[in-house]
Amino acid sequence: MEELPNKIELNKERDFGEFLTAGFKLLTQEWKTLVSLFLKLFLPIMIIIIMFYLAFVYIKTDYYTNPIYLTFGDNIIYMILNFIGVLISYAYLKNYYFNNKVTDLSIIKENLRQLFVPYFMLSIFYGIIVMVGFVLLIIPGIYLAITFSLYMQIKTFDEESELFTFMQSNELIKGNWWFTVGILVILFIVTASISQFISIPFALIQVASAFTNPYGEEIGQLPLLVNVLKILVLNSVVFFINFLYIAVMSCYYFSLKEKKTRGSLINRIAAINQEQANNTNIIDMKENE
Repeated sequence: MEELPNKIELNKERDFGEFLTAGFKLLTQEWKTLVSLFLKLFLPIMIIIIMFYLAFVYIKTDYYTNPIYLTFGDNIIYMILNFIGVLISYAYLKNYYFNNKVTDLSIIKENLRQLFVPYFMLSIFYGIIVMVGFVLLIIPGIYLAITFSLYMQIKTFDEESELFTFMQSNELIKGNWWFTVGILVILFIVTASISQFISIPFALIQVASAFTNPYGEEIGQLPLLVNVLKILVLNSVVFFINFLYIAVMSCYYFSLKEKKTRGSLINRIAAINQEQANNTNIIDMKENE
């Protein structure tokens, strides 16, 4: 077990500008732990997937001339690796929150096992809900995507049932919908900018290869090597970008929860005070009679 220095408090109410700062601070302070998780958990899985990818390309000699393979092949790899990377981030943050901010790889692995099926099911359900919303003139899809955007934070930290996660997300974001949009837009700009910057060299290589002889045997090896390198580099970067996104949204989730709890507590205190005042008035009225 390794104790994490300069611990960030997740369960804290924050202002708009503090969420991204807290996410970056958590990323920079815990980079050694994240690199360790990347090397021990994510990288071995990515290498295995790349080996399957190379074997498939070797068997399917028409991989780079078949539009179906080109359209879905690489995208499936990115989806699988993105799913695994996000799951590792949630498993780590769950350990961080419940294990007094102390890193324990065995607990993180257990969290991975516990979260795998719920995250898979919730992601599919979330996707279906949003897709149906987009079919209904797009705007409902956007609304639902924002409204239910905290479903995995609720499942991870509150350990509630799958159905309750969407109900609770709706309850938390109610009255904070545009605030949530602002945070998600900023996160999108930051994460997309980093991803696009890393993609520039590969885009230039693809443009350069377009001017070469597409039927040459040597050219046939170039896209394969570039794609393998692209899968390695982009998914490695996305692993840390996903952690930043999840850390920011987790801080936002806890902030909303604290705000709701504080509001409910204030209302309960006010109700108790009002009840006591009413009782006092009743006693005074009886005494006056």
